Amino acid sequence: MSSEWCFDERTMKDFDEQCIKAIDKIRQRRVTDTDEIAVSTARFFKEIIYESQGDDIEALINTIRHYGHMLQQANPSEYVIKNVMFRVLFLIRDQYLAAVRGTTNDVQYFAPSLDTLIKNAGQHTDVPFNIPVINIKKSVADLIERPNSTTNADEESLVDSIQRSIEEISASAPKHIHPSEVVLVHGYSKVTIEFLLAAADEMQGESFEVIVVERAPSMDGHQTASELADCDGITVTLIPDSAVLACMAKVDIVLLEPRAILGDGTLMVPSGGQNIAIAARRYHVPVLALAGVHRLSPLHVCRDAPVRQGAADTLADASTAILEDTIVVSPEHDMILPYRYKILITDDGDHGVSYVYRLLTELYHHVDFSPV
Repeated sequence: MSSEWCFDERTMKDFDEQCIKAIDKIRQRRVTDTDEIAVSTARFFKEIIYESQGDDIEALINTIRHYGHMLQQANPSEYVIKNVMFRVLFLIRDQYLAAVRGTTNDVQYFAPSLDTLIKNAGQHTDVPFNIPVINIKKSVADLIERPNSTTNADEESLVDSIQRSIEEISASAPKHIHPSEVVLVHGYSKVTIEFLLAAADEMQGESFEVIVVERAPSMDGHQTASELADCDGITVTLIPDSAVLACMAKVDIVLLEPRAILGDGTLMVPSGGQNIAIAARRYHVPVLALAGVHRLSPLHVCRDAPVRQGAADTLADASTAILEDTIVVSPEHDMILPYRYKILITDDGDHGVSYVYRLLTELYHHVDFSPV
């Protein structure tokens, strides 16, 4: 019979304090980059695994879940926190099964099919933990992030895959962007900029045009335009959000970076992205989503997905009398339904929207979430 937690009371208190600091850092917007949040969350879980006491796998899983839910509830629109938690839980189970198979062939686990996921919804069976194993904590911790001295690793760690995701996504740029094409992008996105620069590097003297939507009210599209303007082979045009529909007729491809990809393929993008997707669909312009697989979430928009309200500072110049009687609705994100984009380009390759369910079963254990 397992204990509930894998720490003594004093260690638990120390991790509670670390968790609260991490929550405050995200709430105060000192960390806003999704990949940075993912890496810091993975390292937090790695420390929990290193400091855990004993070899009780169930207690370790309960502890990871506890802190994962604490972080997620405090920052409900940061889906990557829970994604990392699901991935760590998958690694724990996977390493446990690998250790068990070294002594017995009685325990097996295979990723279920979509039909099995739907038929068994609400009746999940967890990996049995009745066979004692020891010394799997180090192997799990190394799969989260390997020590600096480790070289020639057979498998890429979770942190490495997150940090290399932009480079891997950008490698496929020449397949999708060709000379003389017109590409439309929305606001500022590191992966989008690297994707465009990688395409320009392969042009060999030819060029293409990029239309940058400035994305009000943050206007961070100006930064994108500034960074791309210095690149040979790219002609940059900056437009206001209101001009998207008028410009879409000349566009060949649209690039969007989602903050999360939900379980049904829905994209959560910065506010304004929905308008672009609708305009692109009207003119039959393909929309490509650029995101690492760590942004793939098993949550679903119809039931689980909260959307954070943006800062209500868009009426800062209005009179105080008006603001006193005004409720400002300022959603930070839009939801783009799966039929409004064509391809999901990830660090694991290019995928159709219908393949999202399979990626879920490869990345996470189905017992951690309800698929329908």
